Amino acid sequence: MSIRNGRSLLLLVPTAATAVLLLFTGSSQAAPASNVAKPAPAGAAAVESVAAQTLTPAPATARTVAPLPAPRLTSPPNGVVYDHYPRTTTVTWRAVPGAIGYMVQAQYCESADCSVAGDLLFDRVTTPAHTFTFVGAQPGRWRAWAIDSTGAGGFASGWYGFRYTV
Repeated sequence: MSIRNGRSLLLLVPTAATAVLLLFTGSSQAAPASNVAKPAPAGAAAVESVAAQTLTPAPATARTVAPLPAPRLTSPPNGVVYDHYPRTTTVTWRAVPGAIGYMVQAQYCESADCSVAGDLLFDRVTTPAHTFTFVGAQPGRWRAWAIDSTGAGGFASGWYGFRYTV
């Protein structure tokens, strides 16, 4: 995650157990970095690219913080098959201590193994549940990650899959 304020850039670089906050000052040769919380892949670290930017490290401004863990998905169970229409889908997960919100991502799958998928939604919510209408009689998948009080995204859960037949 990165936050730009004038000529300063704050980067959050999570690792497997901790994260490092780095503050840079200087001029940018590219568009400002996004301030949207982004997930770390399940079980891995996330690093946001800051390509084409001229940055100078600010002195003694790094500190270590722990990223929030991945939420435990609870419902629907992985692999569930639905045969109802409309395709109203409610997903839930266990609350993560320290989270002030969550990001939920759902995708429709164009292949049975979901190797080809498109984003259906990418929503920020304040409770560990979200309801959406799925697009078609096909497979889909979803995941979630917690957001802390600084706006940093924690580790993403693994994907849970589902399929609609009607």
